[in-house]
Amino acid sequence: MALLRIALERMLLLGFAAARSLLLLQALSFAVALVSVLGFWTTAADWLRSALLSGLGAAATLGVAGVLLAVARRRFVPRAASATSSAGAADWPRALALSLLGIATLAAWGAADLVPLWREIGARLAQIGFGQWLAQPGGAGSILTIAILCALFVPALISAAALACAVLPLLLLPSLAARSRLFPTLLAMSATCQAGLALAGAIAAGALSTLAGQALAAMAASGDAEVLGLMDPLRGALEVLIATPRLLALPLLSMLAWVWFLRPSGDAAAYFAGGGEAAPREPRPEPVRAERRPHAPRGKTALVVIGAFMLCFALFDAARTRARFAASEPAPGATLAAPPVVVRVRFTAALDPASTLSLTRLGGVASAVVGPSRVAPDDPARRTLEAPAADLGPGVYHVAWHALPAGGGVSRHGSFRFGVGAALPADDAADTHALQERDSGARGRRHTFAGGAILLALAALLPRPPSRGR
Repeated sequence: MALLRIALERMLLLGFAAARSLLLLQALSFAVALVSVLGFWTTAADWLRSALLSGLGAAATLGVAGVLLAVARRRFVPRAASATSSAGAADWPRALALSLLGIATLAAWGAADLVPLWREIGARLAQIGFGQWLAQPGGAGSILTIAILCALFVPALISAAALACAVLPLLLLPSLAARSRLFPTLLAMSATCQAGLALAGAIAAGALSTLAGQALAAMAASGDAEVLGLMDPLRGALEVLIATPRLLALPLLSMLAWVWFLRPSGDAAAYFAGGGEAAPREPRPEPVRAERRPHAPRGKTALVVIGAFMLCFALFDAARTRARFAASEPAPGATLAAPPVVVRVRFTAALDPASTLSLTRLGGVASAVVGPSRVAPDDPARRTLEAPAADLGPGVYHVAWHALPAGGGVSRHGSFRFGVGAALPADDAADTHALQERDSGARGRRHTFAGGAILLALAALLPRPPSRGR
């Protein structure tokens, strides 16, 4: 077992060394690419400038993570134990082991949507023959190939962050059980690598969202059925990519709290330097003072603070404004004898002008021609989205919207279907015609609440130090 643990530690150190080189190289390549386009800065649109700044922020984040990996390798070395502490002072390793298991579980739970996303990406790439195209001479160097690879970089970066958050805590458990001297170093390097990847992924997802917003507007104006059919999958992919780094924030905060708890200047780090228990700092000559009752362990306090913060954030977010579906013309699931002139959807809150409404014909090559969606001018409360429709033939139509509350709040996505001269087919597990709507990032908010509760439960498991008499 000792040989296996040593081999695992060496493998982790080699992996972190390789990650450090890759992070620094990636940051440098990003920075060079962004500097090369600065000549177009004055003529670039605002959305393009915002995307470039986000890319520069992601590059800086990766570079800082690479530097901090080197710092953690040299700085997080536990000092030698000078004395043993009171009985029971080293009970916190059990809470640390439970925390590592909880961190891995939360990370795997938060990244679950990445699996179907990559399946969808693989199916789309196979549909266009990307693999065969890439294998052709000169295919890997084409502009379109480079554009596709750049678009795949964001989900790849976020997936790498999720994988690190889910796997690295489990790989640290053997070192914790053996009280390896390398454990504080490996913990600090793991947290640094995870934080760098997750933060860079969040920034890159924001840049991709900005670019996708322009793409969605162009897709909605195209009027092509195949193009419009890609809008909902694209929105779903963006929602996953934006929500996943947020879901990883809770495991990362827990890791960072333990890194601080095991800092070299603290008492707990000496547990891994030999001696079996956390040793107090070297005492300085000073007058004898009355002994006070010890406080709760700092790790316990950190877990309580972070858990309470996450619960408060979830409760605050639940109270934010949402524009929920109220009614529509035509109604969800309706079958009309004559086509409507305009499609209207009313909501429970005033809408931001950036809200969108789209109409797609299903099961046919041609789609409905719709004018640009807008907040209805005849609604003084500004709670209605409308999109004029023209020449709607018999068939089934899919209405989808993205509702943004005016003045800020939580955006919502929704859809329903109606028929013109044709009855809607029965619903099945893969295809639903009735009304559907959800918050953007709803899964992330549920995970935030659950994560806060788990952190408080972990804090409750961390024992209090025994009280001592005066």
